[in-house]
Amino acid sequence: MRNPTLVTTHQAKRGTFTAAIAGFPGRDWPWLALGLFLRKVYWPFRSTAIEFDGIRRMLRAGCDVVLDKGLLRAEFGNPQRKAHCWLRPKTSDVRVFEDLILRDQYGAALKWLKKVGADQNPYIIDGGANIGLFAAYCALKLPACFIQSVEPDAGNFDLLQRNVGALKQSCAGETEIVTLQNGIWPTDEALRICRDADAGKPWAFSVESAATSGAGSGGEVFGIRVDAIMAQAGRDTVDLLKLDIEGAERAVLLEDDAEWLSSVRVLVVEIEHPSKRDEFIEKLWCSGLTLVEEPGECSIFVRHDVLAHVRNEYFRTTLLD
Repeated sequence: MRNPTLVTTHQAKRGTFTAAIAGFPGRDWPWLALGLFLRKVYWPFRSTAIEFDGIRRMLRAGCDVVLDKGLLRAEFGNPQRKAHCWLRPKTSDVRVFEDLILRDQYGAALKWLKKVGADQNPYIIDGGANIGLFAAYCALKLPACFIQSVEPDAGNFDLLQRNVGALKQSCAGETEIVTLQNGIWPTDEALRICRDADAGKPWAFSVESAATSGAGSGGEVFGIRVDAIMAQAGRDTVDLLKLDIEGAERAVLLEDDAEWLSSVRVLVVEIEHPSKRDEFIEKLWCSGLTLVEEPGECSIFVRHDVLAHVRNEYFRTTLLD
């Protein structure tokens, strides 16, 4: 057996001795330093720079942005109709605001809602409401709409309720918004919130059945079916169903007994599984929904009979003109 001292000396000469700091090989210190720099300096600085750039674009677009007690208060809209909401710094809130409000992410979906004649007093389910920016968008674009905002995460839901309260004041009672702390799911059962281990951020999570998944890192919430949400509202038809539920759309839309799909006029969904796109299209077609447009990351589906009426109206007006 070799002398331990000689072994240590030999390893030290070759640069492979075990460093006292964190027990990492000494020759790896440049990579450790780089990783520490990226984690503690570059990525926070880059994220902050991106957020500042987003705030700059908000200001250029005419939004009023004020930092108040650790939150960003953003006021937006038009001279006739304005709304304000609260955003969290150092999260995805500013980016989501840009996509929804500034870039008009769901503009195409609302155009289809108008085409099918459902833009007057529409009933909307906002699945994956986050902090309520889609509800704010609809409140500005569709006066007198009724929205059910469904969000499972407790942190997001707290800010959602605050933003909805502000919307109710600014919209002077024209828009009715109900908040539900649930996860949209094919069955009424307990769900476990699973956060992204690498991100650990408020928006980086998904939901899974508590009966089949391991211990979650974000608590539990109760799952709710779309038809149960409709029953709470006393409605049998959904004018617009928006689903941005971080992968759960596969379980919700591809289930065998989703009979409620035939009650949806316009469906806008972000398909988190691109490899399943064709399966989604086929299943929704069999359920009476046709893919009509794919703006950005969204896919818009319209019910067959409603779409046929739209086409008939188009041809009739075209021929008359």
